[in-house]
Amino acid sequence: MAKPPFDPKDSLEALLHTAQARFGEVHFQQMELAGGPLDVLQIKDMPGYIDKLIARAGAKGQVRLPLWAKIWPCCMVQAMFLEKCPVVADGRYLEIGAGVGLAGLALARRGVRVMITDLEPDAMLFCRINALRNGLEDRVDLRVVDFTRDRLDTTFDGILGCEVLFRAQMFAPLRNFLGVHLKERPDAEVVLGTDGNRESTPFFQAASAEYDIMRRDVPITDLENGERKTASLFRMRRKA
Repeated sequence: MAKPPFDPKDSLEALLHTAQARFGEVHFQQMELAGGPLDVLQIKDMPGYIDKLIARAGAKGQVRLPLWAKIWPCCMVQAMFLEKCPVVADGRYLEIGAGVGLAGLALARRGVRVMITDLEPDAMLFCRINALRNGLEDRVDLRVVDFTRDRLDTTFDGILGCEVLFRAQMFAPLRNFLGVHLKERPDAEVVLGTDGNRESTPFFQAASAEYDIMRRDVPITDLENGERKTASLFRMRRKA
C-alpha cells in the first residue's frame, strides 16, 4: 500500500497549496445534507485539467482520468442514507473507492470512526483536505488501498462503497475483500451505491450466496446535464 502524498502534520492551507500545484485552481463545493452542509474540494476546471493531461501524454501516451475527483450522483444518495441508517455505537467503518470521501465524512459526522480509502493517492490528499475543512480529522483514518489486492489488519462494523463496480474483473476480488473485512456479527452491513444503469447484476447474483441483499432504487437528476437517472443502493448482511 502506497503512502498518501502529504505530510499528516501539514496544515489545511499547506495542503490546499499542494492541491493547487497539482490540479490548478480548486474550490470547495457545499453539499447540502440533512445533518448540515459538508464542504468538498473540487477541481474547478475539470475539462481544462483533462486537456492538460492529454497534452502531456502525447499521441501514444495513456491518460488516467481523475474519475475519483467527481461527486457522482449516487454518492450523494448514499451519503444521505448514511446520515440516518443505524450505526454501531463506537463502531468502526470502512469506505472503499472513496474518491473525495463524501460518504465516509457524512458517516464520521455521526461520531463513529471511519477509515477512508482509495487506490489513488491524490484522492487521499483531497480527503485529508475535506476532513480538515469539516473538522472531522480526528474521526477518520486515510489509507491508499486497492481492494482488489490489498488486505487490512482489522475488520469493520460496516463497509461502504460507491461506484466501485465499474469493471467486471473487480467483482470477485471485491467479494473476497468484503468477506475478509466485514465483522462476523448479524448487524454488520455492506452498503454499496451504483448508477442504476451500470451492469452490476452478476456481482450481486454471486454475492447472494453469502449475503442477504436489499435493493433500493432512488430517482435522481444529474446536476451537470439535467439527465434523469436512477441510483441503486444495496444493503448486504451475512446470511445466518
